[in-house]
Amino acid sequence: MAAPSDLTKVYALWHCGADGCMWNEAVDNSYFDWIVNRGDGQPTANLIIFSFLNPVNVLSSGVQAVPAGLTPSMIQYLQSNGISVMFSIGGEEWSSEWDQALGQDPVTLGKNAAAIAQQFGVGIEIDYESEQSTPLLDQFVKAYRSVLPMDNSTSATDSSLLTVDTGSGTGYLTSVSQWASTWLEEGLINWINAMVAGGPYGSIGEATQYWDEHLQGTSWANIPPMNPEHLVVSLYSCDGSANCNAYPGSVLQGAVGWVQQQNTRGISFWVGGCVSPTVCCNNCPGIQQGSEALISN
Repeated sequence: MAAPSDLTKVYALWHCGADGCMWNEAVDNSYFDWIVNRGDGQPTANLIIFSFLNPVNVLSSGVQAVPAGLTPSMIQYLQSNGISVMFSIGGEEWSSEWDQALGQDPVTLGKNAAAIAQQFGVGIEIDYESEQSTPLLDQFVKAYRSVLPMDNSTSATDSSLLTVDTGSGTGYLTSVSQWASTWLEEGLINWINAMVAGGPYGSIGEATQYWDEHLQGTSWANIPPMNPEHLVVSLYSCDGSANCNAYPGSVLQGAVGWVQQQNTRGISFWVGGCVSPTVCCNNCPGIQQGSEALISN
């Protein structure tokens, strides 16, 4: 298993492949050219999060739940180029499947996710966009860590990574943020990803009003302030956002400055590849320039 890239600062990209996040077919390594090399020989992103695995399939089939398109050779190619790799379980489309799998057997679900991480040498991201079964998610997290304990050493592998997606602020998926604060305190997850809002932010101020809710805590929900190193914020790469095509004057440029000022963990982008047959996001010079600003080597 490959050692993770330097994730002191995270610059991540969720990736849907070429078939709307189904990953029924593999893509050629050249599909990642703009991610592997931002123009100066360094990778654009230091983390790719392949989206998504179906939680019901993870419970019933274990490592066989990984779609055929998520091949070991593709993962190894990215890791050999200094990019850490994670699999995301769930997503908005599979929220009910999360509830179904958690309601059936959250412990086995967590252990099967850990087996996938071990088999493929990847980390796992929890993308649970429901609140029906959040307490059962606690059993998932603890079962996962019973197989793959937290490892913050320099020899840690990608499979030691476990992260959780939350709302852009704490007002959406509030119970997930509440539990995430506990998991962070107990050393069970590495960081949270504050997901994108309903559409691209029109200004950096529009974005930080949500991100500050995580940093400052939310008293009405009993969510404590967050250690900045535990917060990764998110932006749209395309979908009406200018972040893909241009860096100067963009919300991304403002976000890079905010992350550096607040010393938060980093930025993730939704999304690379094709979320549908006609909506694709590849070859983003703006995101490449943001990479040079945040994670210059």
